[in-house]
Amino acid sequence: MVHAVSGREGATPAGLSPEEKLAFLKRRRGRNIALLVVLVGLVALFYLITLAKIASSEG
Repeated sequence: MVHAVSGREGATPAGLSPEEKLAFLKRRRGRNIALLVVLVGLVALFYLITLAKIASSEG
């Protein structure tokens, strides 16, 4: 796959029309937001598990 680097957006597939490029960037942003939600959820889960283990070991 050939990528062209253009400014702040990073690498996008070459040969896209402006409308296709906009749609591509919107899909990428959506995937990035979904990944952020998953990672924050995992961090919260690990934090709660750690708190539970600490609380059970103190008693």
